[in-house]
Amino acid sequence: ESRDALVVGYTPGGTADMLARAVGAKFKESWGQAVIVENRPGAATNIGTEIVAKSPPDGYTLFLGTVANVINPSLYPKLPYDSVKAFKPVGVVALFPNVVLVNSNFSVQNVSDLISAAKKAKDSVTYASSGIGSAQHLAGALFESATGVDMVHVPYKGGGPALNDVIGGQVLLFFGNLA
Repeated sequence: ESRDALVVGYTPGGTADMLARAVGAKFKESWGQAVIVENRPGAATNIGTEIVAKSPPDGYTLFLGTVANVINPSLYPKLPYDSVKAFKPVGVVALFPNVVLVNSNFSVQNVSDLISAAKKAKDSVTYASSGIGSAQHLAGALFESATGVDMVHVPYKGGGPALNDVIGGQVLLFFGNLA
């Protein structure tokens, strides 16, 4: 009996994980066989990506790629896989815009308030991301550059843990996605 796997480069609880589980359920309906979602977080999705890139091309291992897989070749010049040759894309699952989410105790009501707060308290406004080099990290860096503020980046291995810490107040905000 074969075991189909859908590998996700992030921790459970984030958008990529939720999407993989929804897609896996649809695969089960179509194929009549369970698809195991394997979370292999770390190194800006490079750990999970490498596992799939080096898997036999037998159709039993799929990878849920994200924008990180487009970003990583420019951030990591010596990846242990060839981003173009190692994968064959089969479709787009979803597209999500990024949004700014703040802890409910952080007294900002809009982006102007956020800019003012960050300018007043240099290096004390913290923002979470799903990892160094992730779309969320780059959104925060772009926000800093465009607005002239300095914030503290707090990287996580996935969106789920990042969002949990924003809700819990350990980090003030998250450039997450709408999902």
